[in-house]
Formats: sequence, structure tokens, C-alpha cells
Amino acid sequence: MSNRYLEDRKNKVITENRIEWMYKIREYIVELNSVLNEYIISEHLTNEEGKVMKINILNHIDKIILYLAPVVKQGSKNRSELDVKLEKVLFNIGDAIKNNSDMEIVLVNQRELLSIARIYFKVEWEKVKYEVKENAQDLFDTDKYYKKHYK
Repeated sequence: MSNRYLEDRKNKVITENRIEWMYKIREYIVELNSVLNEYIISEHLTNEEGKVMKINILNHIDKIILYLAPVVKQGSKNRSELDVKLEKVLFNIGDAIKNNSDMEIVLVNQRELLSIARIYFKVEWEKVKYEVKENAQDLFDTDKYYKKHYK
């Protein structure tokens, strides 16, 4: 087998896995958003129903954070600005839920989550396209792309 074939095969596997990963995180964010909508519009929950819903929200948040990217240590340069923003808004939602904060805080952070997620997936898609280009030797600079197109 030629080196070119092996490189093409490797790129195909990486691309397929990245796309699958993106769809999985998108699915998790959609699920979280759905549960948040239920929580926001549910005015007459019993204490037990409210606890169950909060636990469900927090579990969804944890699942997304764990899927985003493994972090060796906080502040690592391996994390993009978008990773940090997405994680921060997820933590904000979780903290608001845990602390029984005003529903407006949850709503504002939910909107921010959706806004950041849209950009996040666009940038990840651009990363996939870049990495499968022929002779793409350099790694895709997520922060550079984000700052150029969204700031």
C-alpha cells in the first residue's frame, strides 16, 4: 500500500469520527435545550418533580462537558476560546439551576448557549473541511478562524 493511500484512509477515518462527534454533541445540546424549555415553562412543579428535572438538566450539562474535549489541566493552550465559552455558559446554567436562581438567568444563558453552539459547529465544520484538504500540513487554528469571522 502506498503512503498516499494510507494518508487518505487516515484522513477519512478522522473526518468520519469528527463528524460523528459533532452530531453527538449537537444532539446532546438539543436535548439539553428541550429539557431547559420544559423547566422554564413549568410553573407548577412539585418539589420532587422539580428535583428530578434539575437532576436531568445537570446530567445533560455534564454529558456535554465530558464530550467536548478532555483537558489535561485548566488553562491549557489545547483549548480554544470557543471551548472555554461553551463550557462557561454550561457551568452558568448549571449554577443557576443548583442555586435556584431567577429563571431569567437560566433563559439568558440558554440563549447564549444556542448562540455559541451555532458558531461552534460552524467552526468545527470548517476545521473538518480544512483537515481533509490535500496537503493540509498545519493544524487548523480554531481561535484564529473564530476571531476573523465572529468577533
